Amino acid sequence: MDAPLPAGNRAAERFGIDDRRSGYRWAALLAALGLINLVIALNFDFATRAWFISLGSVGSKSALFALQYVIFYAILCQLPRPGCGERSEAAQSAASG
Repeated sequence: MDAPLPAGNRAAERFGIDDRRSGYRWAALLAALGLINLVIALNFDFATRAWFISLGSVGSKSALFALQYVIFYAILCQLPRPGCGERSEAAQSAASG
């Protein structure tokens, strides 16, 4: 018996998606934002840091999340789905009248 997987991992495994790269990108973004935040905190005034936290940090996370969503959606739309394009018997009888 296979080890139990969380639902997200089962779905990714079912569709053949290796989602580790997305996690690595997300981790790299957070590390970069942390380093930039440190540089801004040490070298700039409070107003610049407040602007970076409110717009730069939140905006970049939102943009990356939207990009990740679009990429996964495009991948899932290209994958063949079981039964896609086939009508069930009930649908065929309803269409024939």
